[in-house]
Amino acid sequence: MNRVKISTLAMVCIILTVNHVAADPVPFRAVYSADFKGLPVGATGIRELRLLADNRYLFTSSAKSVFASVTEQTTFNWEDQAIPLEYQYIRSGIGKNRDDKLVFDWQSDTVSYNNSAYNIETGTLDKLLYQFQMRADLKQAHSRDASWPTMHYAVADRESVRNYNFTVDGEDVISTPVGDFNTVRVIRIRENQNRKTTLWLVPRYDFLLVRLQQIEDGDDGFELLLQEGVFNGEPLHGL
Repeated sequence: MNRVKISTLAMVCIILTVNHVAADPVPFRAVYSADFKGLPVGATGIRELRLLADNRYLFTSSAKSVFASVTEQTTFNWEDQAIPLEYQYIRSGIGKNRDDKLVFDWQSDTVSYNNSAYNIETGTLDKLLYQFQMRADLKQAHSRDASWPTMHYAVADRESVRNYNFTVDGEDVISTPVGDFNTVRVIRIRENQNRKTTLWLVPRYDFLLVRLQQIEDGDDGFELLLQEGVFNGEPLHGL
């Protein structure tokens, strides 16, 4: 059960989201509650985007419960697309603690992890930043009134690059403590059909995540729901 709690909490941190088209990324802070199927445990997730300096941004995702905490953060440049500079993942609490760090070197097109490096292609992202880029891609399609794209991302994950694929599956109105939101429903395309991940994103707020549902083997899984937030200095509100 401890492994379930830790892996589920990690997913809270991993799967939450920000934005763009031709404009610069918009700072935000969003707070989520987490409901774990079959477990008497709750967690709070927080996502935040901040401008640092010289067109550098810090995107942070954290999740905490009474059992453990997980923090992810990525520092990146924005040049009409996200360009990762450094990624860190820290987990502490029940189970094995973990502290991963990836450093991107775009002069040599490599990424280093644990004192070793491997080659990457232009456009490679990290495990947090691909979520930002997904929102940017959806925003771009929405602004052009174009068809929703099928999204493919190369993601540096410790010692290798993995492929993440998503598609838009429809539209829904989602109710939250902040209010009701018109959303786009996005699903992750997986070879493993035993796990289903669905995200509900709000076009009005540059495709900010308001709800997430992950189901494994029909029973296990968790759900996230927006509780409060600030977008570009203004409180989030529904319809």
